[in-house]
Amino acid sequence: KSNKLIGLPKEDSGFEAITFGEGNEQRLYVVKENVQFSDTEYRPIILEYAISPAGDLRQTRSCYVDAHSKYENKGLEGVQHITRMESGEEKHYLLGLCEGNFCKGT
Repeated sequence: KSNKLIGLPKEDSGFEAITFGEGNEQRLYVVKENVQFSDTEYRPIILEYAISPAGDLRQTRSCYVDAHSKYENKGLEGVQHITRMESGEEKHYLLGLCEGNFCKGT
Protein backbone atom coordinates (compact mmCIF):
# COMPACT_ATOMS: atom_id res chain seq x y z
CA LYS A 1 0.00 0.00 0.00
CA SER A 2 1.07 3.56 -0.55
CA ASN A 3 -0.01 7.02 0.50
CA LYS A 4 -2.04 9.13 -1.87
CA LEU A 5 -3.47 12.61 -1.98
CA ILE A 6 -7.23 12.35 -2.39
CA GLY A 7 -7.87 15.98 -3.20
CA LEU A 8 -7.66 19.53 -1.95
CA PRO A 9 -10.58 21.73 -0.89
CA LYS A 10 -11.33 24.70 -3.14
CA GLU A 11 -11.59 27.05 -0.14
CA ASP A 12 -10.81 27.07 3.58
CA SER A 13 -12.14 23.70 4.66
CA GLY A 14 -12.65 24.38 8.36
CA PHE A 15 -11.40 20.84 9.10
CA GLU A 16 -10.05 20.52 12.63
CA ALA A 17 -9.70 16.82 13.35
CA ILE A 18 -9.61 13.36 11.85
CA THR A 19 -9.74 9.92 13.45
CA PHE A 20 -9.78 6.34 12.19
CA GLY A 21 -12.38 3.80 13.26
CA GLU A 22 -12.20 0.06 12.67
CA GLY A 23 -15.12 -2.29 12.76
CA ASN A 24 -16.85 -4.32 10.09
CA GLU A 25 -15.81 -1.54 7.71
CA GLN A 26 -12.93 0.87 8.11
CA ARG A 27 -14.06 4.46 8.60
CA LEU A 28 -12.59 7.94 8.78
CA TYR A 29 -14.34 10.58 10.85
CA VAL A 30 -13.56 14.18 9.90
CA VAL A 31 -14.60 17.18 12.01
CA LYS A 32 -15.39 20.65 10.74
CA GLU A 33 -14.95 23.03 13.66
CA ASN A 34 -18.18 24.96 13.06
CA VAL A 35 -20.58 25.46 10.18
CA GLN A 36 -23.56 27.79 9.98
CA PHE A 37 -26.62 25.97 11.33
CA SER A 38 -29.06 28.91 11.36
CA ASP A 39 -28.92 32.71 11.02
CA THR A 40 -27.62 33.05 14.58
CA GLU A 41 -25.99 29.70 15.37
CA TYR A 42 -22.96 27.62 14.42
CA ARG A 43 -22.41 23.93 15.16
CA PRO A 44 -19.58 21.46 14.56
CA ILE A 45 -20.30 18.73 12.03
CA ILE A 46 -18.79 15.24 11.73
CA LEU A 47 -18.43 13.62 8.33
CA GLU A 48 -18.11 9.83 8.12
CA TYR A 49 -16.24 8.22 5.22
CA ALA A 50 -16.09 4.52 4.37
CA ILE A 51 -12.72 3.27 3.11
CA SER A 52 -12.88 0.74 0.29
CA PRO A 53 -10.33 -2.11 0.01
CA ALA A 54 -8.72 -0.07 -2.83
CA GLY A 55 -8.35 2.90 -0.45
CA ASP A 56 -11.07 5.07 -2.00
CA LEU A 57 -13.29 7.19 0.25
CA ARG A 58 -17.06 7.47 0.12
CA GLN A 59 -18.96 9.82 2.42
CA THR A 60 -21.62 7.74 4.15
CA ARG A 61 -23.22 10.25 6.50
CA SER A 62 -22.83 13.48 8.41
CA CYS A 63 -24.09 14.65 11.77
CA TYR A 64 -24.27 18.01 13.53
CA VAL A 65 -22.89 17.98 17.06
CA ASP A 66 -25.21 19.24 19.81
CA ALA A 67 -22.86 22.10 20.70
CA HIS A 68 -24.20 25.57 19.95
CA SER A 69 -22.13 28.72 19.38
CA LYS A 70 -22.63 32.26 18.16
CA TYR A 71 -19.03 32.25 16.87
CA GLU A 72 -17.71 30.57 13.75
CA ASN A 73 -14.24 29.97 15.24
CA LYS A 74 -15.28 28.16 18.44
CA GLY A 75 -16.20 24.51 18.18
CA LEU A 76 -14.54 21.10 18.21
CA GLU A 77 -10.75 21.03 18.03
CA GLY A 78 -10.06 17.31 18.23
CA VAL A 79 -11.77 13.94 18.03
CA GLN A 80 -10.99 10.36 19.00
CA HIS A 81 -12.80 7.16 18.02
CA ILE A 82 -13.16 4.49 20.69
CA THR A 83 -14.75 1.05 20.65
CA ARG A 84 -16.23 -0.58 23.75
CA MET A 85 -17.83 -3.95 24.33
CA GLU A 86 -21.25 -3.54 25.93
CA SER A 87 -23.41 -6.60 26.59
CA GLY A 88 -21.31 -8.58 24.10
CA GLU A 89 -21.78 -6.02 21.34
CA GLU A 90 -19.25 -3.56 19.87
CA LYS A 91 -20.28 0.06 20.45
CA HIS A 92 -18.52 2.92 18.69
CA TYR A 93 -18.11 6.40 20.17
CA LEU A 94 -16.51 9.66 19.16
CA LEU A 95 -15.03 11.87 21.86
CA GLY A 96 -14.60 15.53 20.96
CA LEU A 97 -12.49 18.27 22.52
CA CYS A 98 -14.59 21.42 22.76
CA GLU A 99 -12.99 24.87 22.57
CA GLY A 100 -14.09 28.07 24.27
CA ASN A 101 -16.14 27.33 27.39
CA PHE A 102 -18.32 24.44 26.21
CA CYS A 103 -17.99 25.64 22.58
CA LYS A 104 -19.80 28.88 23.49
CA GLY A 105 -16.80 31.14 22.87
CA THR A 106 -17.64 33.38 25.82
